[in-house]
Amino acid sequence: MKISFSREKMNKEAVVKAKEYKNFWRKLFPLILILLCLSGISSLAATQPINNVTIKVKSKLEAGRKIPEDIQVEKSSVDDNEIAVSTGGNKYSITKAEWTSGGDTRAKSGETPSMRVTLKPEDIAKNYFLSSYRSSNVTITGGTFVNATKSKDDLIITLKIDPIKGNYEAPTDVFWNDNKLGEIRWTRPDNTSGTYELKLLRDKKNVTTVTSTSLLYNFYPYMTQAGKYSVEIRSIVTDSKLKKYTGNSEWVESTELVITDRDVSDGKGQGGSGGQAKALYQFGWYKDNGFWYYRYVSDNTLQGAGWAYIDNDWYLFNQYGQMQTGWQIVDGRTYFLLKSGAMYTGWMKNGSDWYYLIPRDELRNGEVYGQTANNGWRMINGHYYYFKSNGAMYTGWLYENGKYYFLNDIDNSLLGVMFTGWIHRNGKTYYCDYDGTMVEGWHNVNGNYYYFYPGSGQMAANAYIGEYYVNNDGIMQ
Repeated sequence: MKISFSREKMNKEAVVKAKEYKNFWRKLFPLILILLCLSGISSLAATQPINNVTIKVKSKLEAGRKIPEDIQVEKSSVDDNEIAVSTGGNKYSITKAEWTSGGDTRAKSGETPSMRVTLKPEDIAKNYFLSSYRSSNVTITGGTFVNATKSKDDLIITLKIDPIKGNYEAPTDVFWNDNKLGEIRWTRPDNTSGTYELKLLRDKKNVTTVTSTSLLYNFYPYMTQAGKYSVEIRSIVTDSKLKKYTGNSEWVESTELVITDRDVSDGKGQGGSGGQAKALYQFGWYKDNGFWYYRYVSDNTLQGAGWAYIDNDWYLFNQYGQMQTGWQIVDGRTYFLLKSGAMYTGWMKNGSDWYYLIPRDELRNGEVYGQTANNGWRMINGHYYYFKSNGAMYTGWLYENGKYYFLNDIDNSLLGVMFTGWIHRNGKTYYCDYDGTMVEGWHNVNGNYYYFYPGSGQMAANAYIGEYYVNNDGIMQ
């Protein structure tokens, strides 16, 4: 009886305690739920986009000196001919800065080299970069914004620094041409606008002033009186926007040229008031008798036969210096040149045939940038194509090394692509394996057996193959 009573008492106490425990958690649960929600909201609120980006460029680059290869990162001050970049906030930092142009070259007055700056969020759980930024969202001190691209969690900013300060350099080696009376020549300095102001003096008095973008000038039409002639020349600023950063060079003077009464000019060929006489040569691109030519300002030479890299494109010139267009064969390789003369890369259709001019990032051993793909298989954008020895893309059935392949012959976006799997052409069905080879004989496709006639590869349908029957769908029964 005692044992029974004791157990009954214990059971009652347990029930009471269980009820109390249940009521405790029932009251506490809403509070825990509220805390969890608040914690979640707080966590979400902490992950915020970085809406605005600030980069500061500090530069003491000097015209005429070599631009340093390295760009200092997060440095508050710079020494002579140094450059540094830093950020304007604590949500992100600079991990790398590199030149896209201008590095390890001579700095020129007014030049604006460009660089890429890579930014990394300090804590991706708190802040992240947007997928795109406009100039209104990016503040560049000491430079101008070009573009922004996102790379995983990082942001890459491309910018141009403010124009490099410093006056232009004066031309050198100013001399009279012994073979042409009155023609003055000079050497182009490294730091110049490419435009020069020239004063023709007779007995130290000004005769005329001209400007030129070439490296020689014929002053003879102005030598209408006997006397001692000399020329003063300087590089000048032609862009008003650059006058804040750069200035004209110093004047340099040539030696004297004596003109006697016997050698004076009749004055024909002058440019009229202001002395804007015509330069002897045209520089850069110019057209003559229907052909385009290119003359270099640096040394006054005409581009000769062969390839030339001009203004970020490749051009081809014949033995007369005439720019070529259209299809061209050079050293056994075929290229295509646009009407502008620039070499073309990518797909090109000629008549009914397609060709592929190889881009730089797809070159293989022995290939040359811009040549046609030829002599076999080539993967382009994830698809296999086959090119003949003349570079034309192959279509239809191809027999190679004892095997058949099918290159799409329908004129659509997949023209020429090697097909795998089921192929239906002209009321006949074929099957090409994963490697593109045409299947012959019995073959299992997705658990069903089919028969493909050897030689032709055509699928059998509604026929007996030995003792086996294949239905209208070609499936063995």
